[in-house]
Amino acid sequence: MNVLVFGDSQSGNTGRKIQDLLKGEHSVTRVTKSGKSTSYLADYAKNNIKEKYDRVFLFNGGNDSSVQPQSFKNLLDHFEGTDVVYMGLPPATTITNVPLAKKVWGSATPHKFFPQTAKKRETKNDAYKQIANSKDWVHLFDFRDAPVSNAIKQPSGVVYPSQPDGIHTSGNTAWEVARWAIEGKANTGGDGRVTPTPNKNLILAAGAAIVAFLYWKSK
Repeated sequence: MNVLVFGDSQSGNTGRKIQDLLKGEHSVTRVTKSGKSTSYLADYAKNNIKEKYDRVFLFNGGNDSSVQPQSFKNLLDHFEGTDVVYMGLPPATTITNVPLAKKVWGSATPHKFFPQTAKKRETKNDAYKQIANSKDWVHLFDFRDAPVSNAIKQPSGVVYPSQPDGIHTSGNTAWEVARWAIEGKANTGGDGRVTPTPNKNLILAAGAAIVAFLYWKSK
């Protein structure tokens, strides 16, 4: 399978983990444009990405001051006919490594993670998810839905692990999200949306409840 990992700086974090997990068995190209907006990524894809891929893992939106709906539609349309996995924007979190965050954000660090700013990021993510869901060839894998460890309630209200610089999913969380996106994509249903793996314990419990109800009703 020929795979492309493309997008903003998140493609250099979680995207790099996806690349590392796939490259042993597949041909994987990663194009990371840190700090770039959705409009830039759409133009870049149009002018530079000519090769056809079997699957594209796409990261964007984190650098947009506001939602760029037409640019995002153009970006998705560029990959029509390809199996696109859209990752969305990971949530802003409490910073766990202040020196690192200062290197990444400089004087912008403090206000980036106030609840109002974090919630604005959620609003952008919701808008991009809605657009992604309107495209038949796009499969949505939101960071927030990944089964990650050490998750806590963040300033935005989202439950997610705190990250070193507060904005880039990295380390163990990035590995967990990457594995989830790869394994989940292998279990998508015919409509392109994720088909959850059945919970055996819940199925057994439901079956027992039905049997008990039928027994009670027959009395």
